[in-house]
Amino acid sequence: MKKGKSLHNQLAGLAAAGIQVNAPKLKRDMCSQFSDYNEWIREYVVNAADAGAQTCLIWGTEEGEVQSVHVADDGHGMNREGLLLFFTLYKSDKKESRRPVGRHGIGKLSVAAIPGQCGFSILTSNGKEAWRAETGSLLEETPITLERLEPVPDHGTTFCIQFKKKKSLHQMMHDLEQILEKYVSFLPLSIRILIPADEDKGKSEYWHEIGRHWEFGAAAFSQSHELVLQGNRFEVILSLEDGSHDIYQNRVFVTSKYNLLSFDLGQAWQIPHLAIRVDSPDFELPFGRHCLSNEEILRPLTRQIRTQLLPELLANMAPYFYRNDARGAIPEMEEIIAALCLCDADFSQNWTRWPILRLVNGSRLSFSDLTKLVRETGKIYIANEDEAGVDYSFFDGPVMSRQQPEKGLQVIEKTFAARLINLQQQDLVMEAPAGSGPELTQEENQFAQALGFHPEVLQGKMDEDDDDEDGHFNLVDEDKLDSTLQELKKAQADLQDITWRVSHLVERDGRTPCLRYRFLCRENEVILNLYHPDVQKLVKLAGELPLLAGHWAIAMCLTEETSILAHLSAEEREDILLVDAMAKLSEGQQRSRSRRRERTVDADAADLELWNFIRSAMDRHSLAN
Repeated sequence: MKKGKSLHNQLAGLAAAGIQVNAPKLKRDMCSQFSDYNEWIREYVVNAADAGAQTCLIWGTEEGEVQSVHVADDGHGMNREGLLLFFTLYKSDKKESRRPVGRHGIGKLSVAAIPGQCGFSILTSNGKEAWRAETGSLLEETPITLERLEPVPDHGTTFCIQFKKKKSLHQMMHDLEQILEKYVSFLPLSIRILIPADEDKGKSEYWHEIGRHWEFGAAAFSQSHELVLQGNRFEVILSLEDGSHDIYQNRVFVTSKYNLLSFDLGQAWQIPHLAIRVDSPDFELPFGRHCLSNEEILRPLTRQIRTQLLPELLANMAPYFYRNDARGAIPEMEEIIAALCLCDADFSQNWTRWPILRLVNGSRLSFSDLTKLVRETGKIYIANEDEAGVDYSFFDGPVMSRQQPEKGLQVIEKTFAARLINLQQQDLVMEAPAGSGPELTQEENQFAQALGFHPEVLQGKMDEDDDDEDGHFNLVDEDKLDSTLQELKKAQADLQDITWRVSHLVERDGRTPCLRYRFLCRENEVILNLYHPDVQKLVKLAGELPLLAGHWAIAMCLTEETSILAHLSAEEREDILLVDAMAKLSEGQQRSRSRRRERTVDADAADLELWNFIRSAMDRHSLAN
């Protein structure tokens, strides 16, 4: 990059005086700026346009191992002085009837980039005088012969470039045709190229016309704007077409490397079918003309396109979208909207209000309406449309079809990942839709209340334990207590983020009870499955020993599912379970003390069983450490 910038500055300083064609190394450096040597044809057609030509004809000939390409135009031609300037590097004689594309006089050197270039001639007339100039390789110091012609033909210029044969004449001219289609098809002149016959494929020679209309198609799906931003002039066209983002100067293609929707954001918005074309005389181009030297001027431009011009185009297209017949005929509109929602889902954007997302019942929702519905229901389903007979009407959330516009499923999966239930997943397990499962019994509600961590209970009761006259409750010594409190402090934030609850889990049809899973983990939520026999045993235990049942349920989940608090080691998990046990013991102590005045010194049998369990667990923990 540094080398290119230095070269640009050097050449800009020399442009006024010019450098005679006697610097082979410098010319080789110039030729290296063209990424494809076939781009020389672009430069010569551009020269024709800059010369005011109305017509440019291109054809090829072949003699032995030497091929020639002829480029003829009806431009204003050159006199002797103009011809000498042509052979002077960085000097050009451009008329100002239109703003010239070439500015440095080096495009003519582009033919020197052709491998094996060995001959070069010009025949030019301005209507008053005519000249022929000939030389060999433009990279070498080959002498140039200059000859005046009589009689003087009509104005115009014909170039003949010769080089050693590398491919068939048909293939060579076809390659030049592709370059012309890419770069100069919008130039305001007639460009015709003769494609030779291809005997191997049985093709006859034909003249191919290069040219397209600058404006896009139907007005409803295309808009043109002329802008001035920070002193720079732009012509911008947006259209429903091929999705390309193209930069031009004076109708000559420069590059499609820039994202003209999001260059200022530093991230690429990939929007299918939305074509953007920008032309500006204020683009500064390096010698190879494959990028911009002043690309910073794209930042305000792309911001204007994204925030002003694009919403205007969508507003223009909206009436056609809301006609059912047009909606089916132009699916590209839906795909554009889906891609925009994927890039920017802010509700302030008008594209979030287009109903493009399909439900399984055939209706449609906009992205904003779907988001509101998912917030209300807490879940969203993707239908399993391969399985016949599923009744989706009882599902307690929107059920989306898998048949969405391009990127529509990505929008759903990205936005609602935490609440998404994919019914096509083979091993899917989910909660029974609201209203379709059994009501919770009193025992199940009691069990649910016993779930979860309660470390704050332990911390609040430690001082009371110090004053307890009954050694029956003093389970740990001071050092062990301090160690446990430290574990409590480290774990507390993590534990409080987890929600524990009970529900009835079902298979993907939404009705069949699931007996395969004891519980279901979803981000920071753990749901115990009331249909599972093991969980039902804990529910029954909770009727007599709720604290013990709650602790065992948590221990079961932490032991079997390492994704719960996944960052914790096995040893840290054991410590957390110990903290949970101590907390629930402390809760049991409080209830036992409140009853002590009304009963004998014998503790409640249920609490004693829990305390004995905790003593045993703590002793094992102490020995392990």
